[in-house]
Amino acid sequence: MRKKRSIPQSSPMKVIGVVVVLAVVVFIIAGPAINISPSGSTTNYNIPYTVNTIFYENIRLSDYQGKGVIFYFTGAACIPCKAQLPYIVDSYNTYKSTGKIEVFSFDIQGKTVSELIAWKDANGITWKVCQDTGATMSGYFSIYSMPTLVICDKNGNEVNRYVGAQSESTIQAIFASLVSSTR
Repeated sequence: MRKKRSIPQSSPMKVIGVVVVLAVVVFIIAGPAINISPSGSTTNYNIPYTVNTIFYENIRLSDYQGKGVIFYFTGAACIPCKAQLPYIVDSYNTYKSTGKIEVFSFDIQGKTVSELIAWKDANGITWKVCQDTGATMSGYFSIYSMPTLVICDKNGNEVNRYVGAQSESTIQAIFASLVSSTR
């Protein structure tokens, strides 16, 4: 004869424990979606950094809320970066007049300001160029190779990432898609 199994009864303390654990898990998952700025106020924009350009402009990335932003992690001497750079320059020049897009280049090779100015001028770059001093932005986006394009929507949420040199048609599609999705 088979013995009947009884269903164990949960104590109220076990139920409370499970609820607390679930609440902690939800907070951990949802917490990063709520960005607290250094001043302590909540903000809609998810990139909490201020960057300095090679011309010593201090730029708060939250000032670009409402625009699609492409972060281009590159190196002035990087061969694959050089291959796709003309496509990025052409696409940026095509779409910058819409006012819906911005590009920031971050040098992750440690070039000097004068080397980056020469690189910018030689390639017809009209967007903001920055040194990634202290690997702040590459650390924030977990960049491990170059070139890497990180595509962010108008609220600073990463929507896509492209690692390695991309074709001209891919670069054009990235820009067109980002501009069309930014209202």
